[in-house]
Amino acid sequence: RQAGTARASRSRPASVRRNRRRRRTCVSGSTCTTLTANLKPLERRGLVQVEPDTQDRRSRRLRLTEAGRDRLARAVPAWRRTHDAVDAELGALSPDQLRAGLNAIAFGV
Repeated sequence: RQAGTARASRSRPASVRRNRRRRRTCVSGSTCTTLTANLKPLERRGLVQVEPDTQDRRSRRLRLTEAGRDRLARAVPAWRRTHDAVDAELGALSPDQLRAGLNAIAFGV
């Protein structure tokens, strides 16, 4: 919240893929509808510019505005500090081991 972004907007944008039901989803697991809903406030605040793709009318091109780049520059240090603090709390368990364990629980990998 320090950088003025909602929790949903802090996840990294990702390319779109299709799941087994042929419903468009984002790599993060969100539906494209959810992604669109999360982008609208960012667009209203002038942080993101959404434009139609000139070659595929179904797709949109996203671009950070200058205000968006400034906000991101302010948010990244806080994000890094938070993740460094979590990593430090893990002690002997490496961040990679934690991620592998969480992936095994979440995805059966």
